[in-house]
Amino acid sequence: HPAVLGQRSQRAVASADLEYARQQFYPTPSLSIEQVSAGQQDPSYLQNTSVKVFRLQQPLWTHGRLTATVEKAQASADATAQGFDDVRQQLALRVLQAWADAYAADLKQVALQTSVATHERLQAQVSRRIAEGASAATERVLTDGRLAQTRAQLQAVVVQAQTARLRLQQLTGTPVSGALKPEDDRATAASSASLALDAAMERSPALARLKALVRVQEAEVAERKG
Repeated sequence: HPAVLGQRSQRAVASADLEYARQQFYPTPSLSIEQVSAGQQDPSYLQNTSVKVFRLQQPLWTHGRLTATVEKAQASADATAQGFDDVRQQLALRVLQAWADAYAADLKQVALQTSVATHERLQAQVSRRIAEGASAATERVLTDGRLAQTRAQLQAVVVQAQTARLRLQQLTGTPVSGALKPEDDRATAASSASLALDAAMERSPALARLKALVRVQEAEVAERKG
């Protein structure tokens, strides 16, 4: 999914930023070449017109700035990783919702098909009663109206089912055909609402990402103080 691929790329960038922040503790080599103008009698340069200078710089004390930079990069990497999981969870919920809509539409189709068949039998019975003179002709009008209404409801549900299946196919990238009935009908273990809420908050990648962003802000404050 494009959203997942985008988050995966951001996670790779955050990991590279973290590695770069850690490397700031290491010595930094540099090489420079400078042109000089010296007399032929000057023994310092041995008549060379260029001087090569190799430097190795090592930070000794930065008032905690480098440590804060690493902590900020680590928190940013954690936030990006949790954002990746958050996108996956949201995508999974969208797939689940699309499947539930399609499955519910399938169940409605079965119910409405049964209802249409019942109204068709009722219409035939009313037609026979009218032909025998046992019922008034107005009953046929009412019967036809209820049958037409039920058929319209069935057609609307068919469109809903097709739309839900198409949305499910777009999300999963695979064709959706056949019945959508779940394979496992076992009942979910009962749990209290408070326990379910606590478990959801503990596992929520969105909350974990926000906590990591708070750490990023705290590290930025420490970095500026350094």
